[in-house]
Amino acid sequence: MSIKIKGLLWFLLPSILIATVTATFCYFYTYKTVKKNIFGQLEIAADDIKKHVNGFLEGKRGRIIDFGSDGFVRDCTEEIILKKERIQYCTDRLNTHLTLNKKPLDPDILAVFVVNLDGKVFSSTENEQIGSDVSGEEWFSETMRSGFYISDIKCSPEFEQSTFFDVARLILTNDGLHTIGIIANRYSGDSFRKITRSGIIGEFGQVKEPEGLGETGEVYIVNRDKLMITESRFSNDVVLKQVVDTEGVRVTFDNEVGMTGIYTDYRGYPILGVSRYIEKMGWVVLAEKCISEAFAPLARLRNFTIIMGIVGIMVILTIVIFFSKMITGPITSLALAAGDVANGNLKGIEGIKTRDEIGNLADSFNKMTIDLRKFRDDLKQSEERYRGLIENSSEIIYQTDKKRFFVGMNKTMLDKLGYLSKELMGMKIENIVPANEREKVISHIRKVIEKGSDSIETMFLSGKGEVIYVEINANAMYDANGNFTETRAFVRDITEKKKAEAAERHEKELQLLTSHIISIQEKERRRISRELHDEAGQALTAMKINIEMMENEIPESSTNIRKRLDETKQLLTHTLQEIRLLSFELRPSLLDHFGALAAIREYSKNYSERTNIDVQIRGENIIEKFSPEIDVLFYRCAQEALTNVAKHSEAKNVIIKIDHDGNELCMSIKDDGKGFDINENSKKHVNSFGIGLFGMKERVALLNGSLRIHSEKNKGSELEILVPFKTNDENSFSESGKNV
Repeated sequence: MSIKIKGLLWFLLPSILIATVTATFCYFYTYKTVKKNIFGQLEIAADDIKKHVNGFLEGKRGRIIDFGSDGFVRDCTEEIILKKERIQYCTDRLNTHLTLNKKPLDPDILAVFVVNLDGKVFSSTENEQIGSDVSGEEWFSETMRSGFYISDIKCSPEFEQSTFFDVARLILTNDGLHTIGIIANRYSGDSFRKITRSGIIGEFGQVKEPEGLGETGEVYIVNRDKLMITESRFSNDVVLKQVVDTEGVRVTFDNEVGMTGIYTDYRGYPILGVSRYIEKMGWVVLAEKCISEAFAPLARLRNFTIIMGIVGIMVILTIVIFFSKMITGPITSLALAAGDVANGNLKGIEGIKTRDEIGNLADSFNKMTIDLRKFRDDLKQSEERYRGLIENSSEIIYQTDKKRFFVGMNKTMLDKLGYLSKELMGMKIENIVPANEREKVISHIRKVIEKGSDSIETMFLSGKGEVIYVEINANAMYDANGNFTETRAFVRDITEKKKAEAAERHEKELQLLTSHIISIQEKERRRISRELHDEAGQALTAMKINIEMMENEIPESSTNIRKRLDETKQLLTHTLQEIRLLSFELRPSLLDHFGALAAIREYSKNYSERTNIDVQIRGENIIEKFSPEIDVLFYRCAQEALTNVAKHSEAKNVIIKIDHDGNELCMSIKDDGKGFDINENSKKHVNSFGIGLFGMKERVALLNGSLRIHSEKNKGSELEILVPFKTNDENSFSESGKNV
């Protein structure tokens, strides 16, 4: 027989349980309904009182606005404040007007008085108030600040009534631009008895039960100091004396709306309460009713339900005890076997031979233990493979706990940092980074915990104090409940990358410095060239002219003098030629006015005359003048190359070829000299070439170009310079194969 059939047989008998559940449900449903109805009545009462209070206060506000707008009051106040003539006359008239025409308009008014801007009362329906200083009163400062104010209810021995409150408003000039005083109405606090249910007793001399409140319900108001400001249904002399610090008051002051709930009232009785917040005054209206009265109809039903519940439970216990012995044996065996599995013992379960669902469950349990044993073995092998991958990884791998202490690391980390495993286990991750990086690393760990992953670049310090630049990619690990357990990080050594970046920055800085030096050098050469040509050249020319004039004036017989003058003239001529040549080599004016081609032509002409080396210039698809930077580059490289040819190559012919192909400009300088082995003699030639290949390469690199050298022994040499260059079609022409 299956467990399903057994269960039907076992639980058909305790039908009483259904009745118990039904009774309990009915009780709680009735309880909920009654509570809801009572709360509804209390909410109506509280909302009604709040509405009446707001209407009452609005009426008082309208009354003071009317008083403050009275033309007679304003005119008299202005006469008195401005200290014009007839001050006493105006004061007396104003006192009379307030007493006869204003105070009688509202029977709740105790006094009407007018105050100047210094807080001095200069007019009042109560003569003893005139001259008093009210500047320290809260209503005075609040009215000056906001223009209108209703004070809280207070006690004062000055009036027969035990409590009062003030309503004040600013008095403005006719144009409404200036404040000249404050008018205030002082009302009896007992006027609130007209709008609260507690006032019914006093006015009619008899007790009238409040609707829906029964014998234990009442409605009252509490001010912002948690003092009762209306009469109590159950206590005497409580106004401004009874502290009401109940949950209903506290919650309402906190949320400034109100609440509905069950709590203890100011007398210590448990009650059903509804509270409402009066925003204008910061007061709380409370409507309350004792629980004992509210739920009295449910007492009998509750007692009946308890009795029926006890009977039902006893029946159910009897049945459960009887039948539990039939099923708890196999279930206990399963529980013990499950405990063994939880402790790692996967031997399975024996002894259950039934053919019902419990027998099937035991068979499934034994099959599960077999699968778990296989899974445990596979998991162990997988963990060993994973551990091997971590240990043999070329990257640093580590784990840190919630407090950032290391809880695991691979061999790569120990080798790179030079620590022992037991040393790192007692350290936090911030202990292996420089001091200026610690806050960054701690913030990184916080982001991992908050977001699940994060990456940063920072530095590790090895055990020897060496700095290792690293990139950390970390992930948060969580337990089965989603709680953070540890951080697992994979760290890549980027020290070489950082060194390469530093070298690149250094190279760029060197290029900028080289560019600046070359620019200054060219400016200085231009200046010296101009001074040599314009000043020294002109001075030597003038000296030569003077010698020629002297030569004409000396007699033919003075042969020695004439001979010396002739030698001096020849020396001046030679010096003048050298200065002009030096000026040209420093910075030919042709370079600035006509470009590199013209300057190279002229330089090559003089070069050939000095060295007897023939120089030919050939061009293809070139323009007459390039940018100033390219002009200077081509001229200086051609100048240096020709100088090196004359010094080292023993060449007879040199060909300078300039070609514009697409977006690239190429200048090649080729000689027919003895050549050299680039691999063997590159350093020697760089040192012997003046500014050498290094200087030319630096110039070319500034224009994002490239420099190449082709040379073999006894086969001459070729220098090739390529720079990016674009030109418009109208500026280009072809000189293919033409000597220029």
